[in-house]
Amino acid sequence: MGLGLDTRREVRDSEAAVLPLINIVFLLLAFFIIAGQLMHLPPFEVNPPTLGGDPIDMPPEVIIHMAPDGTLAIDSRPTNRTRLEQRLGEMVGHGMNPRIQIIADGGVEANTVITLLTRMRAAGVETTDLTTRQP
Repeated sequence: MGLGLDTRREVRDSEAAVLPLINIVFLLLAFFIIAGQLMHLPPFEVNPPTLGGDPIDMPPEVIIHMAPDGTLAIDSRPTNRTRLEQRLGEMVGHGMNPRIQIIADGGVEANTVITLLTRMRAAGVETTDLTTRQP
């Protein structure tokens, strides 16, 4: 009789030793799921043009992506030029002077970027950072 009880106790002890490991795995899984959702991914792939110079260390408040075909996205949400101008006008109208970063694809024509910058200035934006990549 005593042999049967000892065997059951050993099985329970080996199962109980695995429970903390299972708890840690679930905690890590939850952490990576939450951490993965916090990162903003660009709405489309952008390859900025190459330019030499020192990088800017201050983080932007607003990020504008521009695809090779001229499609725009503000803070990873696709938008059109009219809505972009309205949003920037609202920010400037509320006394904010947002730090704006433009990430345009290297295939975008310079005139398209210059037109965007001109419209942003008309909306009241004073400073803009144009992102490039290291040569």
